[in-house]
Amino acid sequence: MLRGWGDLGEVVEARKLFDEMLERGFSIDVLACNSILESFSKAGKMDEAYELFVKMRVLDRMKRVILKGTTNIDGRRKEE
Repeated sequence: MLRGWGDLGEVVEARKLFDEMLERGFSIDVLACNSILESFSKAGKMDEAYELFVKMRVLDRMKRVILKGTTNIDGRRKEE
C-alpha cells in the first residue's frame, strides 16, 4: 500500500500509513522503508525523506540495543 500511495503522489497518505504501522508495532522491513523514502523523493520532498531516513537509523540502533540487552538477560537466566 505504501508503494501505491507513493506512485499516486499521495505522500501524506503514505506517511500516515507508515506512522500507523509504527504505532501499531508492525515490523518495518526494507521494502516498506524504501517505499516511503521513494514516495518522498518522487514528490521532491528530499528534506522530509532525509529526516525520515535519519529517524529510521535511530530506531534501528535502538532496536539493536534492546535486542542485545534481551539476549544478555536471557543468557544470564540460562546460566543460573
